This record gives sequence, C-alpha cells and structure tokens, in this order.
Amino acid sequence: MKAHKGWENNRKAQKDAIADFMILMAVASCHTLKPYRSFSKPVDKTLFTDDFIHLLRWGCTPKALVTALQMSNTIDVENSPPSRQVKPMVKRIRGLAHELGELESSGRLVWRNYPNPVNPARQNGDPPDVWRLTKCLHTQADKLERRLRKAGRKASPSLDARLETVIKNMRQLAGEMVDLEGTGFLAIQNQRGPLEQEAGQTLRERLHNRADDYEDWLRMASEKVPPRSHSLMRVNHVCPALYVKWATRGHPFHERVANLLSIVKTQITAPQLAREVEEFEASYPWSSDYIRRSLARVHRGEKIYRVLPVKPYRQSEL
Repeated sequence: MKAHKGWENNRKAQKDAIADFMILMAVASCHTLKPYRSFSKPVDKTLFTDDFIHLLRWGCTPKALVTALQMSNTIDVENSPPSRQVKPMVKRIRGLAHELGELESSGRLVWRNYPNPVNPARQNGDPPDVWRLTKCLHTQADKLERRLRKAGRKASPSLDARLETVIKNMRQLAGEMVDLEGTGFLAIQNQRGPLEQEAGQTLRERLHNRADDYEDWLRMASEKVPPRSHSLMRVNHVCPALYVKWATRGHPFHERVANLLSIVKTQITAPQLAREVEEFEASYPWSSDYIRRSLARVHRGEKIYRVLPVKPYRQSEL
C-alpha cells in the first residue's frame, strides 16, 4: 500500500486504503455504461450544449467527455461482504493448504506454483491482478486433472480419490474467493511481497498467506474500519472533473462540469464539486489515477466503452 503510507497502524489511512481499492474495483469492473436521460426541457439542452462546447474548445473530446458523464451515471460501489461470510473461508483455505502440504510431504505431489507474469497493461493504469492466486488455483486444478487422466487410474485408487477431492475443493474455493474479492475485499491485501518473491512460494504457503489476509480483514471489520459504500459515491461526481482537468492541462472548470452533472446526474454546486475532487485525489490516489488514465485512453481513441441502448422514458419520469 505504498500510496497510503502508514496504513498498517493509522486508522484513517486504513479506511482510505480500503475505500480506494473498493472504488478502484468498482470503476475497473464498469465495462458497460448507462446513458444519461434525454433533456426534459429545451433550456436544459441549451445550457448543456453551451458548457459542453466550451470544454471542447479547451481540449476535451466529445467521446471522452460523454464517456466521463456516463461513468458518473453508472459506477456503483458495493459493500464488502459481511464477516459471517468470510470466517468460514479462512477455515476452508487453511484446510486446503493443510491437505496440499500432506500430499507434498508424502512425495506423491510436489510442485512450485508460480504466479502469472506481470501484465504489461498494468503499466497503463489497469488495476493490479489481484486474483492471481485464484487463477493459479484453477490452473493447478487443471494440471492435476490432466495428470489423473494420463495415469489412467493406475496409481493408488485412494490417492486418486483424494486428488479428485482436492481438485473439486480448489475450483470451488477459487470461485468463492473471486466473489468475495470482487467488491474490493482485497483492499486489505498489503502486497506481501513482489511477484518475484511470491514465485518462490508453494501454493500451500500462498494459501496460508491469503488466510492471514482474511483474518486481518476480519479484525479490521470488528473495529469498524471498512467504510460503507454510500460514503464513497462521490466517485460519481469526480469522473468528468478529473478528465476535464487532465484534458485542459490543469483547468478544472468546476462550474462548467457542475452544470453538466446537474443536468444529467444530480444537483451539485461548483464549490462542492471542487471540494469533492480535492478530497478524492488526496484520499484515493489509485482510483484517481485509474479514472484519468482510462478516460485519457478514450480521449486518444485507444479505448471504447460499450453503452447500453437508450430506452424510451415515460413522461412521468422526466
């Protein structure tokens, strides 16, 4: 958590680190955007067009600015899972690690499980591959299954049955871990070591490390450290503001952006938006950087988001 110094011992830094990761995962998983509503009044369309064109003159592109507003209309930060859902996972992870350790020590099952190589896309602002352990579980399960098929059950029947159980447990556990961690649960992960260091660990050792991480999170949850998602929804305001500031080389145009947001999303004043953007950039550096980089790629024509089709709105909704 290099971006959140002192997070291990400072309560506010812990909250910020966890919140940053929860927002990051919500933004990174937002592949399909919701269009904002059509204008209910001609004056709204005129005001929107004036502010929109003004920002284009200062360097924004229509596609990126519309995308930023659609992101504001789409991103939804989910709460972390409840402790009662996490506690059983710790026992299951340690149980699988123990079973693998016994198989390894017996000499019938020995491997060094290496993580995936560093993805070059991460250097362009994509979030870290936080699910590499679950991917390794699936990969190792596939390897064991191929080994069983190749052996043709010529080895010990009891060992074969034991390995089949391990394969099933590995896949089930990997799926459940992805469900838990997809909401930003891995904000507690402190990147225990670089990929090179992790490459020297067995899968059993890495499972024990993950169980330790889960127990750390349970401790924090008992101390009410993880934030609730409703306190993180300022991300819906800052997306276009961060893009405009980047595209115009430092000119935030908070009043113009606030006008656009007030028409397509929610009423917000320029001072309120300026305050939220300042606090967001200071508290959530990972999310801020990812949003800027993603919209910069849209700006340069390197990235395109899918947008849901526009549905007709009833007059009562306008």
